[in-house]
Amino acid sequence: MLSLTPNQYGGGCCHSSFPPNSFVLQTTASNSILSPFSRAVSGASRTYSRLSSSRGMAILTLASETLGFSTLVAYTLASIGDRVVCHATDCILDWLLGRISVSITVDSRDEAFRWMVDWMAEEIKKRPVSDYHLHTSFAQYGFREDSLDVETTDSPPLMLSPATGTHWLVHGGKYVRISRSRGANEGNFVRESLTMRMFFCGAERIKLLLQEAQRDALRKNRKMTTVYAPDHYGNWVKSTCRTKRALDSVILEPGLKEELLKDVNEYLKGSRWYQSRGIPWRRGYLLEGPPGCGKTSFATALAGELDMSIYCLNLNSQVLTDEMLLELLSATPVRCMLLLEDMEAAMSDDNRNDCRLTRSGILNAIDGVAAIEGRVLVMTTNFPEVLGEGFVRPGRIDIRKHFSKATTYHALEMFRVFFPDMDQYLYHSIRKTFQDGEVSLATLQGHLMRFRGDATLAVEQLPHLFQNKVN
Repeated sequence: MLSLTPNQYGGGCCHSSFPPNSFVLQTTASNSILSPFSRAVSGASRTYSRLSSSRGMAILTLASETLGFSTLVAYTLASIGDRVVCHATDCILDWLLGRISVSITVDSRDEAFRWMVDWMAEEIKKRPVSDYHLHTSFAQYGFREDSLDVETTDSPPLMLSPATGTHWLVHGGKYVRISRSRGANEGNFVRESLTMRMFFCGAERIKLLLQEAQRDALRKNRKMTTVYAPDHYGNWVKSTCRTKRALDSVILEPGLKEELLKDVNEYLKGSRWYQSRGIPWRRGYLLEGPPGCGKTSFATALAGELDMSIYCLNLNSQVLTDEMLLELLSATPVRCMLLLEDMEAAMSDDNRNDCRLTRSGILNAIDGVAAIEGRVLVMTTNFPEVLGEGFVRPGRIDIRKHFSKATTYHALEMFRVFFPDMDQYLYHSIRKTFQDGEVSLATLQGHLMRFRGDATLAVEQLPHLFQNKVN
């Protein structure tokens, strides 16, 4: 749902029932008619105060000796009058603008900023502007990797959007004035903002524009999975946008994918069930097992299957604090996946020398009083014994599944994926040759990638895989 909130720096009177921290609605419709004159008098007062300072008095003395006192008084009154008129004019114009228009400001750290840039990029094809901003990044500003022909494209495609400054576009027969500005750099991130103003309409009309931009963005990215990661300032930023991975492409033990998918779907549809029984609407999944056995691959494919974005956190970060963790989790939307990888690194005493995040802070963020609800929490670990019984208890970890090293079943399924037309006698050879639990799925996949053009050679070389195994 879109969010329009009054600007904290202005005197807006429009209130909406949208979630906070998404948009800022700027309107000055509540200003009093006396406001222009009071601000003008204030400006004149500041002018007099400057003239009354010690430096101002020295200038006045010198000017009076040179020009004469009466001439100086005339110049002073003219200067004050000019300032009064300027302040009054500006205030009246601001008041009038607030009466006939409504505006909204979107920060570049918000996902809506990318919706709007993408919408503007389409609109300027119909109504060109004079100044453009060039983008060649695949992951930002509406670029969709599924539209690229990677095998034939030698360079990234070009995308144009309105540059910094003021532009006029049209939406629904109404003119939209768009002001794009750049702020200070925050590390490698350049902060920008968009202010859109529509005339002779209310907040509902500008909300329709935002909803249209949102629908277009979701439609264009429906085949993509968006991954977010926190920056050094505690804000979620778009890390990458990748083509959805089919859940069937992840090879696990029989029935494991189906069991987890069914459980997640029941959880997401059960908000009223949880609420009616006074149970917090939360569910945690712990995927444990050796490295390279499909834990992260399954989580990514599951998010794609459920049309979810992934919010990925590294709890071993030296920047992350208990307060920042709570704020980051609270800033995620309902129906998303929170992915916490390598939990043992965050919970182990050996790795906590430079970590500002505490164990209690992690536990409180997962199931404390301020813990968020309606998200799918997925955690991975290579060493579950490090986590301790207090961490893996029900309420924090509701479903716990082990991802094992490659078995004969995994090998047969992976060979079928790589070589759909492979002869049956080769499957018999795999059953005789393959050693269960000796190599990871990632190692087996690497072997198949090496011999992907020759199924017979891939089977013949399996014994060498176990002799030179790399877990």
